[in-house]
Amino acid sequence: MSQSETERLRHAILDYLVQRRPLAFDSESISRLLCVNQMIDFKTNQTECFRELQLLKDFALVDEIHDPLGSTHFYRANGKGILECERMRVP
Repeated sequence: MSQSETERLRHAILDYLVQRRPLAFDSESISRLLCVNQMIDFKTNQTECFRELQLLKDFALVDEIHDPLGSTHFYRANGKGILECERMRVP
């Protein structure tokens, strides 16, 4: 995956989570739904999405939620991520 595709993936993930707030999704669902909803025009996988979700979490743009009855990690946009996404759309 090129640097440009990585950056576009990061933006698409945040945009996807903001559009569907307050719902939370796991990295596998996000990678699949980005392609199904044609939010990206290149192939991606769960590993690449997980890596970008971790970066978005480190930037404090998304929250990671742990399933109390399992080991799945879910992600949702937080207030900072929502504001950042809105700022990206301002002309």
